[in-house]
Amino acid sequence: MSLLGDPSDEILLAQYTKERHDQHFGERHVQEQLGIAKSMPPWIVQPEMPQQHSDFYANLHYFSIATTDSKNRPWATILTSPKGFIKPLSSSILSISCIVASEDPFVRAIVEHEEGLGSSEGKKLLFAGLGVDFTNRRRNKVAGVILQSKVKKLSKGSSKLELTLFTNENMGNCPKYITVRTLQYAFQEPEKVEKREGTGKGKEGIELDKRSLDIISKASTIFFATRHFDNNTAYENESDIGLNHRGGNPGFVRVDKREKDTFVMLPDFSGNRFYQSLGNVQSDGVAGIVFPDFSTGDMLHITGEATNIFNEEANSLMPRTTLITQIRITSYTLLYNSLSLSMNSPEKLSPYNPPLRYLKWELEKMGRGAYAGGGSGEKKVASLVVIREVGSMVKEFTFRVKGNLENVRPGGYAIFDFKGAVNLPYMHMNPGQPQLVNDDLVRTWTISSSSSSSESTEISCMIKLNPSGLISPFLHSLKKVQLELGLIGVGGDFSCFPSEPNVVLPKKMVWVSGGIGITPFLSMYRAISSLPGAETDIFLYYSCRDDDLHLFFELLKDPNSVTSKVRLHGKVFHTQSPAFLSSLSFSPLELQKKLEEGKNWSFEKRRVMKEDLAGLNDFKKREVYVCGPGGLEERVVGWVEEIGVKGKQVHRENFSF
Repeated sequence: MSLLGDPSDEILLAQYTKERHDQHFGERHVQEQLGIAKSMPPWIVQPEMPQQHSDFYANLHYFSIATTDSKNRPWATILTSPKGFIKPLSSSILSISCIVASEDPFVRAIVEHEEGLGSSEGKKLLFAGLGVDFTNRRRNKVAGVILQSKVKKLSKGSSKLELTLFTNENMGNCPKYITVRTLQYAFQEPEKVEKREGTGKGKEGIELDKRSLDIISKASTIFFATRHFDNNTAYENESDIGLNHRGGNPGFVRVDKREKDTFVMLPDFSGNRFYQSLGNVQSDGVAGIVFPDFSTGDMLHITGEATNIFNEEANSLMPRTTLITQIRITSYTLLYNSLSLSMNSPEKLSPYNPPLRYLKWELEKMGRGAYAGGGSGEKKVASLVVIREVGSMVKEFTFRVKGNLENVRPGGYAIFDFKGAVNLPYMHMNPGQPQLVNDDLVRTWTISSSSSSSESTEISCMIKLNPSGLISPFLHSLKKVQLELGLIGVGGDFSCFPSEPNVVLPKKMVWVSGGIGITPFLSMYRAISSLPGAETDIFLYYSCRDDDLHLFFELLKDPNSVTSKVRLHGKVFHTQSPAFLSSLSFSPLELQKKLEEGKNWSFEKRRVMKEDLAGLNDFKKREVYVCGPGGLEERVVGWVEEIGVKGKQVHRENFSF
């Protein structure tokens, strides 16, 4: 007997059965553009659900799903219900019953099909689904045909949805980029809906409302819907819908407004290299995304014209990125309270998430213009000429650059490209060092040398060894100076030296620094000491631990440390381990005595506190510069504001390059 109650249905199922899944030209094209050999065996995608997949779906209380509407546009959503709303009827059939928002675009697509809209001509709708367990990052994919569907109106905002799904593509996925969270089913009646339709391809696009932009900026989880219609029809045997999870740090999806159009920019992170979703984009040029806000239950659904942007063109739009999927939004629906889930735990981001990638214009607006010029044709060559040991964990590396360096302000940074110098093979997973999976081999360090000349050809950077890192151990292991790197650029606005002519140094400054964060101040002070006629008073608060004390000694090496018109004084806060104390050639008491002899320094064996800053009589009259590890910097900026110093009088730098 047929599972669907009609023997003729067996003929229907046979029509949609797929014995193997071969990559189509779009998937192969993406691989070729990136220099990747065909890497997806046909058996990776299975025609029937493994038992563990069936059991997995049956225990979910949320499930993402996608289909196309009467205009063949992909739409994705998230279905929710108490556990058990997904019932496996066989190794190829799933039954779903749940309450949905009537204005959900996925639901509207089902209704359109039931009403005979579009060009379906009695054919079945295709679908793709994705089950994710957000508590343990397990996920499985499924795709196939919607055999039966029924939508029944229940209230003003809700309907009951019943689906019978025939699955002909089944595949497990890795746990990368999934944010861990605990979600419980909690029904809520959908409320307000905002939606807008564009006027068609090449015509006026869509401008998103403020709430929609806010959802995108906070999202660390999205579901990405695509399609591949073989021979431009959804009903050939090789046609299918694609649905994938995409995740990253909040803000990993960027928004680019161009006149009246809104583009969603989705950078590609290292994955399995099958490129199923991006292959569909390449072949069909459309895509949809659902952005869930798990804290409020709101969901933003978009669809639009999609394009893959590769290599140098991608880098010109989003520096340090070789593949972006760009979606020009042609329609969107924002549904309030449509996601019937409550989040009962803090969110835990994936350790595989790479740092945020910003658009070129965003970097320029942030004052990070040097990052925006990262094309390979614009790089200078930096040759390593000197390695100097500063402490057991810090070395200073001096590079000679072919061609003059412009716009190098004391306190600025340099951006180096280690591609070619360091080989990093493709890794699908790396539990021990997950950040290496998306490592672009680009590093940024503060310039510790000083130069006020545009004809300078050398820069130095003090680099601290990170034993678990990739680049700093490589540099610290060098025995010879035979190394050439690409220099992407130099930049930085964190400087007491004005960017405009005829503007003098501040008469009084406070510098607050922690650990390796003293390096921009080394550069500034060296430049001040060599500046004829310089006149300023600098009070330094330096907080450090163990070997970082050697960085402070670099300040004391300058013969002009104390002059009649340039005064550097302050407090050193040091915490140390017994092992470090035994390695010193002098005791902390001897150091304290030496520092205090000149009446310029005091030495404290503790951490810096707010009272130390507030105790400086003329603190409010000084320009304040802060640089150090994130936690210290945030605390200090908060203290400074509490003391009463705010706005343009406070300058800060950090290490989130």
